Amino acid sequence: MPLLNPEIGYPTLTKNANTLLIVDGLTVPILEKAKPIAYCKYFNGLSVLTLPIYKINDVKYPLIRIETSKGLGCFDLVSLTNSEASSIRIRTQYGIFSIKKI
Repeated sequence: MPLLNPEIGYPTLTKNANTLLIVDGLTVPILEKAKPIAYCKYFNGLSVLTLPIYKINDVKYPLIRIETSKGLGCFDLVSLTNSEASSIRIRTQYGIFSIKKI
């Protein structure tokens, strides 16, 4: 793994066909941000939260499944300290998470 030490030198970063990142000869896939298939609007008493719904294959676990007019989707769960965390809390077997907001 390349070191980010000025005395040793910085890694060389190049893109290849917009799908791979080459770091000092090591090829790493570039992960694209998942695009929502629908949105769920939720009023929390003060404002309206817009919660994105993704395809199940686009989200890592844990997730919450939800049926939409476009088929089965899911909410993406993030840690409570994540900057994209909403005020909605979900308890799972892995701990307490928040639904990701826009």
